[in-house]
Amino acid sequence: MNAMNSPRVAAAQRFHSWPASIALFAVATGGEFIGLCGWYYYHVAAQPVAASIILWIGFLIERSMVVLWLHLPKTVLTPSGNLGPLRPLIAAITVAEIIAWTLWIRLTEIDQMLAAILVLVVGIHVIHAYEVALIKRREFRPTLVDPGVVFLTVLECIGGVVGLHLATDGHPVRGAAVMLGALLIEHIAQVSALKHEEDAARPHPAAV
Repeated sequence: MNAMNSPRVAAAQRFHSWPASIALFAVATGGEFIGLCGWYYYHVAAQPVAASIILWIGFLIERSMVVLWLHLPKTVLTPSGNLGPLRPLIAAITVAEIIAWTLWIRLTEIDQMLAAILVLVVGIHVIHAYEVALIKRREFRPTLVDPGVVFLTVLECIGGVVGLHLATDGHPVRGAAVMLGALLIEHIAQVSALKHEEDAARPHPAAV
């Protein structure tokens, strides 16, 4: 098959330039950061509905930027090999992530720290793996053990756990800074990995 007709190359060619990519992922990082901080604030204030709403908005901003950056179509090929509508899939992934974060913080409040960390790590990792498999048109199981996906999970979970510890210990600004730093590194790694794959998939002149 001619390399230019490869589905992987076709998908890669729809990526934005580096400046546009940085701008879109800056919005994605800001959206997720504000969502998580607002969620924690309203959770502490015993307003669970408001907490869930702002977290929902933050995650949707992040995922909307990814959809915009990749120009994902309205119908996508799922990791299971079936065609499915993009928006319900994004909504389901977002709900799953909200559940993971909510279970995590509730378990920490009853001093079930080991269970809390396990729920957060497993939940976030499964969500990350499914998202990456969806975006890259891969199978789900191999993506679970992908080192890049593991790295993203570790970053986000460290940001959440350390950030919460600092916030509950009377250092909310430091906690927010740790979370923001983790999200920035996570999103920079995502952009770099996808752009690297784009470069690798681009055919050399001799292959055209």
